[in-house]
Amino acid sequence: MKRLILLVLLPAMLRTSRAELVVYPAPGDLSSVSHLQESRDYAVQVNQEPCFVYETDNYWDRSGPERPDRVAFTCFSFRNQPVQVQVTCRFPVRTVTIRPKSDGVRFSQRGETITFTLTRPHKLSIEINDRKRPLFLFADEPDVPDTEAQHYFGPGVHEIGARYPVNAKERVYIAGGAVVQGTLKVVGTDIKVHGRGILTGGALRSERAGIELCLIQGPWGKGTRHEYSGLCLVNSPGFSTHGGGDDIIIRNLKFIAWLGCTDGPHMAGRRGTMEDCFIFNNDDSIKLNAGDDWTVRDIVIWKGPWGRPITYLAGGREGHGGMTVEDVDVIGDEGRRDNAVITVKRIHGKGERGAMCDYTFRNIRVEEPRNVPLVSLRAHDFEIRNLRFENIRAEGRRDTEIELLASGNGRIENVQFQAVSAGGARLTGREGTSTVLKGAVSHVTFDGLSVAK
Repeated sequence: MKRLILLVLLPAMLRTSRAELVVYPAPGDLSSVSHLQESRDYAVQVNQEPCFVYETDNYWDRSGPERPDRVAFTCFSFRNQPVQVQVTCRFPVRTVTIRPKSDGVRFSQRGETITFTLTRPHKLSIEINDRKRPLFLFADEPDVPDTEAQHYFGPGVHEIGARYPVNAKERVYIAGGAVVQGTLKVVGTDIKVHGRGILTGGALRSERAGIELCLIQGPWGKGTRHEYSGLCLVNSPGFSTHGGGDDIIIRNLKFIAWLGCTDGPHMAGRRGTMEDCFIFNNDDSIKLNAGDDWTVRDIVIWKGPWGRPITYLAGGREGHGGMTVEDVDVIGDEGRRDNAVITVKRIHGKGERGAMCDYTFRNIRVEEPRNVPLVSLRAHDFEIRNLRFENIRAEGRRDTEIELLASGNGRIENVQFQAVSAGGARLTGREGTSTVLKGAVSHVTFDGLSVAK
């Protein structure tokens, strides 16, 4: 019996170790798709195979001068082999930066061609000369095409309009090389939206503060068990995904959005997971407002002038908690100076007493340039307690890096900072104005040493 099992398993093991490279087909005519076309700036080859490069222009009429003019992006998948990537620029190359820097991708340059090797999946921003026209490169593992999905979109352009209905226990699959223009309205439990293609909002705009028209509009309530994975969500008219429910999985999504109120996914409900995502948006990127027992990890963020990279905007409910946010690279933050990389404050729920508790933030890396401090906790008429910040590292230095401010009937207690640094120097909570504590703030430690009892 043991010998038979080995004979059965061996072919399967050999199949899984086979080298694979999947370069997706070009989508065809993009003239009917708003704000999406073939890149004018870049050509990409992977192991000498041409890889189609998309481009979306900055069409937000309220964008500031620091925003890019346009961004290009391309996608491919590989497994069990290193791949060589060649990026050829259609303009003179003076400087090259590949982010996140923590990925340590080393490159060579010859004229207008940049070459590098990848041995594992990455989500990269390749910035030539400046940050005005970056190339986002999304290298995934291959998936298994879900050709039996109730809503299958193969390579090519598809028009579905706003609020395309997806019902309980249905699956949406958007294949690599497919561009689906419109938004989804998902209703019910056990829904899966996945693939390697593109869902784009095109010229659609949200009617009310980003909430009423999202790329994926989900229901509020328990037991929804949705999974959103693998896709590029481009040019959202409002929030990227919106809704609540328990046991939500958000995995390997790439968000590219220009408009105001293009928040990243809301962490609502219980026991959710968000992991391995890339977010280029304008407004809050990781939104921790209404969830419990979520894990958020392996995220790359480039955020525009609105919102915050990582935020909890308190409402009135007691006891939001049990959240872990870890392994995040903030590669761009063009935010206003009254926010912070990690921001907690109350913006609604007036007259109710609420609390945020039992949160852990670890392994957060913040690259330059940034306009904002590292951490801002503002407890006005609500409580913040039992927070831990561990291994938070920022390039450069602001005058104030950490502020803990309690006002009204608010309180902040039991906040631990461990191995938090800015500009290469460890923050101790005692170095002049870099740490500000005001109001009912107690039990605050830096590397185990108390600065507020």
